[in-house]
Parts: sequence; C-alpha cells; structure tokens
Amino acid sequence: MYDANAFGNNVGDDIDGPGGGTDTYTVRPYYKVWVGDSANTDFLYSEDGINWVEPVIGNNVVTGRYHPTVLYNVGGYSGYRMWNPPTTWATIDYLTSSDGITWTPDVSGQISQTVNVDPDLPFSAIYELSSVMYEGSMYYGWVNTNGHWNMLSSADAKSWTNLGECTLDTSTMAGNTFNTDGRLTVVHVNGVYQMWYSSDEVGDFEYSPTDKRRWGISYAESADGISFIAVNNINYKGASAAIPGTLINAIMKKSDGVIWRDTVVYSPIVIYDASKFSGHGEARYYKIYYSGDSSDTVTYPRRSVGYASYDSM
Repeated sequence: MYDANAFGNNVGDDIDGPGGGTDTYTVRPYYKVWVGDSANTDFLYSEDGINWVEPVIGNNVVTGRYHPTVLYNVGGYSGYRMWNPPTTWATIDYLTSSDGITWTPDVSGQISQTVNVDPDLPFSAIYELSSVMYEGSMYYGWVNTNGHWNMLSSADAKSWTNLGECTLDTSTMAGNTFNTDGRLTVVHVNGVYQMWYSSDEVGDFEYSPTDKRRWGISYAESADGISFIAVNNINYKGASAAIPGTLINAIMKKSDGVIWRDTVVYSPIVIYDASKFSGHGEARYYKIYYSGDSSDTVTYPRRSVGYASYDSM
C-alpha cells in the first residue's frame, strides 16, 4: 500500500513504534507491504515502490497465516487492519495493529464461510479477502471461496453482507461464473470498477484439461463490482469489450518470453494514486505487483515478484 505521508514514519524511527527497539527505518517508507511465505506473513517497506527493505523485525509478524490484505487509517480508524485466513481455510481472521508489526486478533471481525451464498459450493474453503476499499462510509471487499468470488459490503469492517457472486464475460466464456486462482485486485476509478485477475493466456479461467489459471494476468471492468467484462487492452478508457469468439490477450502471460515467469504468472496486486504517487517512485497512475515461477530453477529457485506500471486512463 502507499501513503503520501509515509504512514507518519521518518528515517530513524523505530519500526515497531516508540520504545526500546533497535530496528529503524533506513528510508522513508511511502510504501508498505505484508506478504506471505507459504506459512507466515512478513513485512517490507520501500521509498519508491521498487527497492524494498525487509527488516529483521518484519519477519513473521503474523504466524500461521499468509494471505494478508491490509487497510490503513480509513473509516475513522487510526492504525492498521488486516484480514488474513489461517491455513485451515475455514475463516478469514481480522487483526489490528498500531505499527504494522504487532498484530492482535479481534474475533468480532472474523469472516466465516457463511458469507458464501453460492448454492453450488460445499463451503469447504474461504481463501482470502483479496481486495478491500472504503467509499461513501462503507467498506467493500471481494472474497475468494473455492475460486469463486463474491462482493461484500460492511459498515464497520467487521460484519459483512454478501452482495452477490461475481461473473466475468470473456472472449470465449461469456456470462460464466467467475472461477479463478490466486489473488485479484479491484480499484474504483471514475465510476468504473477495474479488476486485474489470474487467468490463462487469453483472459479465461480454466480447470481442464489443464489448470491454466496461473498462466496470465488479465483485466476487466464493471459498473457495479459484480458483473465484469474482460477488455482487450490496458487503455482503460475506450477499451473494447469482449466479443464472443475473439481472443482476449492477457496483459502479461507465461509465454511472453520473460524467463523468471515462464511457467507461472498470477496474483496481481494493483495500487492506484490520482496524484501519480507524488514523486515517490515512478510518476504513474497504476503500479502492479505479481507472482511468477521460472523453468530455470537454478537461477530462480524460488517464486519471484514482478513490478510494472501504467499511465493509461
């Protein structure tokens, strides 16, 4: 996430707040991120959104959970709030923090499987509240239940109402229930809900004959946050809608020839700033971070994170 005031932090401040800590910010942290390592959640910070620092104290700030989504200082709440499911995938836990390092669970904000109203699903997993925003005194979120996505709303960020299951019209799967893998991001700009999602290489989401849902990242738009239409390019205003039978090219895909992500590319996280991030890093409206795996496991033995930016509006 990004904050033009660097979350109130300066170089030399204790990362875990006032006290006797020895881990201090080495650059002004205009960007902060909480990331999963397949078991726990770690904390990193950055001055420009490209070069990141992982402090010692940022290791395993939340244990046993690794799909975090965080908000900061919105809705009259001072501090950080996190939604992060335990690895039982039975709930999404709600945690609070004053410094982003020490987190306290609050069971009154826990999201259970009962928010999933899909009649075709067995309520066996609820993976993450992947994207959360605060608008007009309400919180809106998109929750992943068995790969299906539902839009939620809340007045207090604790008690959520399911507004409906998301659908996605793509080039070859018009009107289908949306079923994908990995994180997605939704932002609301100029009355349009803009979504980046994990897909195959032509914007669809396929289980069989091969699970292709980690082969690309695609883009879609919606007027209501529920019914999305895939678009053919990243020039958001005037982008052409999906036409049945016409291929939609993913904005990035594993066959692009980029070696570090030539087997998997998925789970986009997108941040938007109307002021182009105020000189803190690249002056672009949109910045995207995403995961990738390589066939070259010697050079790239672990999953990597990529970065891109867009200035189209």
